[in-house]
Amino acid sequence: GSIGVFAAFPTVERLLERVGIHTDGVGTTRLAGALRLDRPLKEEVAESLGSSVEFIYQSFVGLVAQGRGMTVESVDAVAQGRVWSAPDALSHGLIDKLGDLSDAIDAAATLAELDDYTVDYVELPVSPRDLILQQLAGRIGSMSSGLGSSAAHALSTLVEPLVSVASEIASLDDPGHFYIWCVACGVRD
Repeated sequence: GSIGVFAAFPTVERLLERVGIHTDGVGTTRLAGALRLDRPLKEEVAESLGSSVEFIYQSFVGLVAQGRGMTVESVDAVAQGRVWSAPDALSHGLIDKLGDLSDAIDAAATLAELDDYTVDYVELPVSPRDLILQQLAGRIGSMSSGLGSSAAHALSTLVEPLVSVASEIASLDDPGHFYIWCVACGVRD
């Protein structure tokens, strides 16, 4: 991980100029339109963004110092946006110990003073299309592992219609789940 803050504000005025597109306008103040992507970033705006980044960085370093029981200077000395491996972060006092997800769950339970708990892993729901594709990929992978590359190609050609149907299923997005699909003529409503 790292301790650092940055901001990026891309502009495309030179790209637009290359293809012959030019913009113009009238503003009521000197900074009107200052954040438009089709114009160069004004110096005042760049300084303001830089000031905001520096404020956020100093606040973050202060929070890390407070949370880790370190001085702001010692945190700043190892921060500056550097990326530390876990063992290096441990040696700099930025983390308590190394472990895996199971260790983190146990530590959270200990901090919460829980002896009896269950862990629920929350994942995004898998769409019907993705579920079909996952199952197909697993079956094709296990069937084609003993085949030569030409046989594996032939097998994937055979299942291509199924992949196409899976894509069609994924495009069915009626909130009421009511569909009409004429397979013979291809009309879908």
